[in-house]
Amino acid sequence: MPSDVALLISAWRRPRYLKRTLASWAKVPEVADLRSITIALGRSERETEQWEAITAAEQQMGRTITIRPDSPAATASPGMHRALGEAIAATFDADPGLEFLVCSEEDVMVGDDVLALLDWERQLRIDHPQILVCEAHNELGQGWHPKGAYDDPYDDPAVVRLVSTFHPWCFAIWRDRWKEVIEPVWDWECNSGSRGFDSGYDWRLNRLIQEGGYAAAAPLASRSQNIGRYEGVYANPANYGLTQSLSFRDHREPTEYRLVVS
Repeated sequence: MPSDVALLISAWRRPRYLKRTLASWAKVPEVADLRSITIALGRSERETEQWEAITAAEQQMGRTITIRPDSPAATASPGMHRALGEAIAATFDADPGLEFLVCSEEDVMVGDDVLALLDWERQLRIDHPQILVCEAHNELGQGWHPKGAYDDPYDDPAVVRLVSTFHPWCFAIWRDRWKEVIEPVWDWECNSGSRGFDSGYDWRLNRLIQEGGYAAAAPLASRSQNIGRYEGVYANPANYGLTQSLSFRDHREPTEYRLVVS
């Protein structure tokens, strides 16, 4: 794992999910090599429990986790858009040596090869400069995809593809892509449109990819999994079953990743 990679996890009010999520990160071998780990923590009545979960994770990982409380503007926002955008900007600004930032959420568990995969996807930009983001989640792992498309439990874990869609459940971005392309059009106020994903979970990245001729590098088999059945917005009991990625595994043996371009 290169020395210029850091992890940012957004969290709000669900400590039981945060505990499970951080425990999954603790099992990732490369987590010890990360420059930093930051929790962007929202204001809630459960902040003390959240801090306790983070302290327990520090003991599991054997390293310090930085907590960055949401700003008043982020707290007042109708969505997590400003909170996440501010946290990404602040994490890059605080560390000039940081070049590649992995972003995830309090209710998204990861497989133990997630950082190995994202680092391999990162290298693809050398030959494929249109790549805007690297993803741990697979393209067809969500029930709300069109045409009834679902992933296969036995999808090849070695395959990576270039796709024209964005998935927020664990992704990674370069400093220059953030500063030059993503930050200026980020959906800061959660009000950029009225159609489906326009003001939804994607912070305008779906439109940016599709309208700007960009691509995302994504695995065929997911390395992230939603566990947030309760107290979420998009993750809730009504659609929880549809959000499960059938190809996710907690553990995978090392593999030789390969790009498959259709």
